Amino acid sequence: EGFCHAGPCVANTWLVSQWDVCSAQCGSGLVHRRVTCIGDCTENTRPHAKEDCHAPKPCKGEWLTGRWTVCSHSCGDGMQSRKVVCTITTEKGTQTAPELNCLDRRKPKVERGCNIQKCSASWFTASWSKCSQQCGEGEKTREVVCLQNYRRSEECMRGDMPERSQSCEEQRCVDRDTGDTSDEEELDEYDSNVDEDIVGEEEGEEDYEKDDSLYREDTAPAKPSILTTTETSSVISNEIVPEKHWKMVKGDGCKDKFKNCNVVVQSRLCKYSFYQTNCCRSCVGLNQD
Repeated sequence: EGFCHAGPCVANTWLVSQWDVCSAQCGSGLVHRRVTCIGDCTENTRPHAKEDCHAPKPCKGEWLTGRWTVCSHSCGDGMQSRKVVCTITTEKGTQTAPELNCLDRRKPKVERGCNIQKCSASWFTASWSKCSQQCGEGEKTREVVCLQNYRRSEECMRGDMPERSQSCEEQRCVDRDTGDTSDEEELDEYDSNVDEDIVGEEEGEEDYEKDDSLYREDTAPAKPSILTTTETSSVISNEIVPEKHWKMVKGDGCKDKFKNCNVVVQSRLCKYSFYQTNCCRSCVGLNQD
């Protein structure tokens, strides 16, 4: 029988190991250690198992890349892009940094080409031309071509072809003498009514010459309408006045109220009192000729 010594007795005590190596090779990181209890220990007295640490050298920047975008074209050559930023890791986590911190590393590509599939023939259009008329209704046109791989092709569907021309109206026309907007619609509507009376005009002219004596014999009740400058243009008459009874007066009161009175003269419509009133100046010139 002999004596021995096992050391002091340890009971109800927290025990810790040595600290491990810092988790970061550069910059800030964490260091860990193991914690254990011998016996019965209270949790509120437990030692901490980790703490911050700093590596001997600061961290250099790292390039961080995002996802590529969708190809810019659904067919043919296109482009894709992505975000590329320089980041550094600190005690606060990973943060963006100026690109100077990443100059020692090759920067990844920001853009790249892409080609999902070949393009079929399709229609291409140029810009619209200016309106053919400065005022009133006109027409504008544009070029429309079929292209495949940026070359002319005949493979496009004709039914899908965009329109080459289109009606246009920059502004309504204004009468230079009166300053009023053109009454073309009213004039066209009246012309349609007059056209019915012009049917058989050649045959009717002989009858007017024969009946001209009626105007001379019975001037009081059957006196034809005399066009003067005092008559208002609002009175629309379809009455035909023989040329020898025209009494249009020159002066400021005799004006053309329609911009197309030259067409009235060419169409021999000055025999109608309506046109004598609204195309006075042009019809007076015709009478003198």
